[in-house]
Amino acid sequence: LQFSDGATFTGPFAYYGGSFPGAGGTCERVLPRGGQCTLVLGMSPTEVGTYSGSVTVPYYDGYAARSTSLDFSASSGGVLTIAVANSSELENRYAFLENPVAFTVSNVGHRRIQFSGGTTFMGPFAYYGGSFPGTGGTCDQVLTKGSQCTLVLGMSPTEAGAFSGSVTVPYHDGYHAQSVSLEVSASSVIAGMLDTSFASLGNLVTRIGNTTDLINAMVLQTDGKIVVTGTHSNIRMIVARYTTDAELDTSFRTTGSAALGTSGTGYALALQTDGDILVGGLEVMLGTLTRYSVFRFKGTGELDTSFATGGVRRSSVLFTGGTYSIAVQTDGFIVTASSSDPFTSLGEIDGSLVLLRLDSTGAFDTSFASDGHHAVNTGTDGGTYRSLIVQPDGKLLVGGSAMGTNLDFAVFRWENDGSADTSFFTTGRSLASVGTGNAGVLAMKRQPDGGIVVAGQDQNFTLVRYESDGRVDTEFATSGFATTTTFGINRLAALDLQTDGKLVAAGTGRLNGKTVFGIARYEGNGSIDTFFGPGGITLAAIGIQTDAARAIAFQPDGKILVGGSVRINGTTDTDMIIARFWR
Repeated sequence: LQFSDGATFTGPFAYYGGSFPGAGGTCERVLPRGGQCTLVLGMSPTEVGTYSGSVTVPYYDGYAARSTSLDFSASSGGVLTIAVANSSELENRYAFLENPVAFTVSNVGHRRIQFSGGTTFMGPFAYYGGSFPGTGGTCDQVLTKGSQCTLVLGMSPTEAGAFSGSVTVPYHDGYHAQSVSLEVSASSVIAGMLDTSFASLGNLVTRIGNTTDLINAMVLQTDGKIVVTGTHSNIRMIVARYTTDAELDTSFRTTGSAALGTSGTGYALALQTDGDILVGGLEVMLGTLTRYSVFRFKGTGELDTSFATGGVRRSSVLFTGGTYSIAVQTDGFIVTASSSDPFTSLGEIDGSLVLLRLDSTGAFDTSFASDGHHAVNTGTDGGTYRSLIVQPDGKLLVGGSAMGTNLDFAVFRWENDGSADTSFFTTGRSLASVGTGNAGVLAMKRQPDGGIVVAGQDQNFTLVRYESDGRVDTEFATSGFATTTTFGINRLAALDLQTDGKLVAAGTGRLNGKTVFGIARYEGNGSIDTFFGPGGITLAAIGIQTDAARAIAFQPDGKILVGGSVRINGTTDTDMIIARFWR
């Protein structure tokens, strides 16, 4: 065939260099059968973007004049797009903190681009860490065609709620200065505020009985299910389990709950490695006299009848107290802490503190103290055991109260055989005088460095930190005491330690004349965490009166579960409640 003159072009095309076959082209006027050659066209767009065109080449095939055409589309310069790498990063971010958000930048054009200075932001956005491409970003100054990179922006909302903004990234496409923009919508929360995505508006209220229901203790299983114990209908011990969707778990006793005995209260929970559930509390036997009790349930909610007698270990004598804390040792043995006033044939013995150790079958461990029991007779001075921790070395930490100036915060430490650990404040007991009246430890946590933080009943929210040897740590907060006033008589009943070392305490406070949930967060050094709630403390009025928080647990994502009781109607009845707060 023979090429003819008069090639036609639509769009920004012409022979490169101006004439056939284009500068660098190989075509001659005649092309033999089976041959190939190259035409080179110049593409000269007048603006940036995507466009189309066609090329028509005429020729003579030896018989007649003919032509061939090609339609195509192209783009001019480097073309940049930007998108949020993970849209979930824009939801429920924390106000007052710089939250990193990754953006994917793509060059979809046919030339490399060069980022320019002067990125502009609207709303609470800036480069994370302060400069391009943001800490953790991968973008260099040049982005080759077909490549992607990451910009990391910091999102720093100043209040809770929905907000919007934009990001504009300038660049040079090889021909002109350009920019790409992205409109961003996001939402923020404040640490310590109710998580309204949980159950109903952030709280789950359960009425099982017809009078007083309440939660005293709460633990999370490895599958995320929530186990609680407390009181049902003001007189019976209750154990219940909830799903991760905040519903009673019908795989637990078919109804999700089990009421135990005829009269009693559950105070303590612990999980064994095999998933069995240990519950400690008291059973009322005669008037005000009680037995301390330890129940073991299978994961189905049925009593484990292989444990002790019919699934229950009870004290052999009557008391006026119960089991308030349970811990499981690494060897599977079970330790409980009880406070009691035992009645014997010789009359009442005041203020006895009892440790009990059982083997995995529920039998008393006779190698511990005397026949598996360790009792301290505090006489008429009184005292309590309320919180128990097994240290990594097997020693037993017990928090409660003992007589000092008044009833004071007290921490005891015992060797694993039940004898006093005299390396702990020389006597095995360390007291801290808190406030001007009686006080006592209700919750305790051991920090990774061996320090011991306790919280309890006082006229304020009070934490005390002890060194591992029992001395009050004077470097913690103010001379070892972190005190937060919340406008009334208060008490902290629960304490837990976040993975970042911060301490979250829950109890009761006062707000507008009502008793409400009080949750406070402290730095590891005892200073109040002002980014939590308004000024470090959240006072949440959920019911109409007499709300009380008694238990705390963290979900795997760090959200804070608080259990207790709440009064919903105008009677004196209370219901079980679990509320969830942002961490």
